[in-house]
Formats: sequence, structure tokens, C-alpha cells
Amino acid sequence: MVHRPRHDDWSLPKGKAIRGEHPLTTACREVVEETGVRPVLGPRLPTQRYRSPGGPKVVHYWAMSGGEGTFTPTAEVDRAAWLPIPEARALLSYRRDVAVLDRLAPALAVDAVVLLVRHTGGPARRRAGDQATSYRGRRQARALGRVLPGFAPSRLLSVRDPWHRDTLVPLARHLGLPVAQETTLAGDVDRIRELAADGGTSVVAAPGATIRAAVSALCRADRLARTRVRARRGSVWALFFRGSRLTSADYYPSVTNPEA
Repeated sequence: MVHRPRHDDWSLPKGKAIRGEHPLTTACREVVEETGVRPVLGPRLPTQRYRSPGGPKVVHYWAMSGGEGTFTPTAEVDRAAWLPIPEARALLSYRRDVAVLDRLAPALAVDAVVLLVRHTGGPARRRAGDQATSYRGRRQARALGRVLPGFAPSRLLSVRDPWHRDTLVPLARHLGLPVAQETTLAGDVDRIRELAADGGTSVVAAPGATIRAAVSALCRADRLARTRVRARRGSVWALFFRGSRLTSADYYPSVTNPEA
């Protein structure tokens, strides 16, 4: 909980995005700035839409976990407090924040995360169209390297294909982790459950068809409602597990488009 002296209210940490910044990155940056705690991203929480004196506002929330941090009072936020959920509900100044908080406890019941990443494209070719596709692929891979550290990955895996391995290279450099290669990783639901059972956050680069098949099979098996499973090039499925059971799944169609 943070207290804003300008409004004399208690609310959840939030803030404005920098132009071109992905909402996942904004969320992590604002939590650090307002609380001093470096968070680890979890499942999505309800999005708020309301009118403010400055016009319509949309605020995206995520469940997060975090370790120790040092809070520094500022003119924007002068107090911060860690509270049990019932006490936090009573202190919140806005009813809309209570609706977000009520979804927090189930979202934090997570033991492991598996991020399924569709590859961002192949090597450059001579034709202009392929050159443009390759440029977008490199740009997407760099964006993955900036955004996915928010989930605190502990292992990186790829199917045996240079396109998929190259997709994770910027992330691997950022984290200082190797990219292990396996043969039929994403399409093997049992293997994904094994990764979840091992704990931590696994990032898996794989083809779109096998990602769609795996997410669909997991959602059916664990009774998670999904109308359609997509997997655009460069997209990410964030799968959250309790033990080896899938509890929630978030789809990020693009890490280069702040609106996606």
C-alpha cells in the first residue's frame, strides 16, 4: 500500500508508462520507484477503467512477489505499508482498488512459471520482404530480452533450431544464462509439467503450432476456460502452476507493442 500526500489517499502502486514502454516493464519500474522493492511478475489482475480530472484512465495490474527493499519517501509517495489483505481492504481509499485486491490471494498461489515464446523469425534473405521480417525478428528478440527478466527466469530452453535459440539470445545475455536445447519440448505437455514441478521460471522457445497445442491441452486437462489459443510470432504465453497443475494463463501477443 502507498500513501500519496497530494491526494491524501492510500492506493496500490501504479504510474504512467514511458512512451514505447511495455506495460509489464512499466509495472515493474513503478513498483521499484514507489516501494523500493524489485518485484517478480505473476498473473494478471483486473484492469481498472475510470474517469479522472485529466480524462479517461486505464490501469493494468499484476500480482507480484518481491524480497526486501528500501523505501525512500518522495513528494509523490511519502509512506508505504505491507498489510494483510483484510487490513489493506479497510485502508484503501477507492472501491475499485478493493476489486483488484480481492483477486490477489488466488493469483499468488503459484509455485512455478513456464513462459512459452514463439520464435521471432529466421535469418535474413536477399528479398526485401525477408530482410524486413528478419529485422522485426531481431527487434522482437531484443524486446524479449528487456521485458521477460521481470518474470525472473531461472532456465532457458529451446527446440533444436537456430531460429528458436536466436530468439532467446538477448535474454540469455541479459541474465547470464545458457540456452539449453531439447528436441520436442513445447509440444510435450508432460515435459512442461516436469518443468513446473521443478519450480522457478522456465522460458521455452518453440514453434507456434506446438505452443497452441500445448496450451490447449493444458487448459482442457486442468479445466481452465479458453475460447481460442493463439501464438503470434514473437508472442509469449505465461503459464502459472500450483505444483504441476495449471492455475492461470496470460497471453502477450507482442512485447514490442505497448498496446498488446
